Amino acid sequence: MASRSSEIRTFVRQMSKIHQCDMDVEYHDARRYWVINWHDGPTREAVLAAIQRQLPEHKDIVYTGRYLSDEATVLGAIRCYVSGEVHRWNDLRYAAERLLEDVAFPLRTATARESAMVERLLEESAQDRPWGRDRNADHALELLTERKGIGWLFTPAAAPDGRQPEADGHMPPALAPLPVELLTARYARGDHSIAWRERAAPMPLAEAFAAALADEEIDRDAALAALTLVADLQAVLDANTATLMARARGAGGSWSDVGQALGRITKQSAAKKYGVLTRPAKRPSASG
Repeated sequence: MASRSSEIRTFVRQMSKIHQCDMDVEYHDARRYWVINWHDGPTREAVLAAIQRQLPEHKDIVYTGRYLSDEATVLGAIRCYVSGEVHRWNDLRYAAERLLEDVAFPLRTATARESAMVERLLEESAQDRPWGRDRNADHALELLTERKGIGWLFTPAAAPDGRQPEADGHMPPALAPLPVELLTARYARGDHSIAWRERAAPMPLAEAFAAALADEEIDRDAALAALTLVADLQAVLDANTATLMARARGAGGSWSDVGQALGRITKQSAAKKYGVLTRPAKRPSASG
């Protein structure tokens, strides 16, 4: 037993060093097996594969258990909402664990925006206790369930007295909404509203722009956000125009036909317009 114990414990120390992850092992005397435990870090499959390679004679008595930290659990829950996976499970924690099951070092995979979402969610769901602020995944998951999604993470927090947040309230840079997200939060209705509330999914550009344009009492922030969409909308329009011109030509239409459809322009102008729309954008020179 001493030799077996030494081999297994040496293996765990090596794995901890390789993966830079605190791992521990415990022996269950009643059932005569070992369990290696760790938080986040490598996947169970990766550790099991290492056991097969390095401890083949002990593989039937060495078990593994990977647990998620509060931060990783919250990250998994956020991704469940983004992907729509949340609707497949009744238990949000279980859904988060399943989603990250095959993700090694989940917190290392988080984007700056995801990290900011995790931090805000944990902080906003924290509860004051005699010993200090209690931040844990259970509180955060309860808040996500209560608010039915993650869209609210991109709006300023309400004031302590319950007043609605100001439009220009302080937000971490990573959570500052993109223009189309700002418009979605303002104008989304019906299915778009549900998609924003649950998944922070923005409206299509054209619909967000149209909603802003229809608002005769639009404020400065929304108007500027809508203006930033013009270039993107124009790019989409140009690409679609070029596609339809090519299809019209492929179906037997002449450049004269295309010119007529575009507003009675000459066939030369129609052909030139097509060339401009399909010409690759010039990249700035190294000297520029």
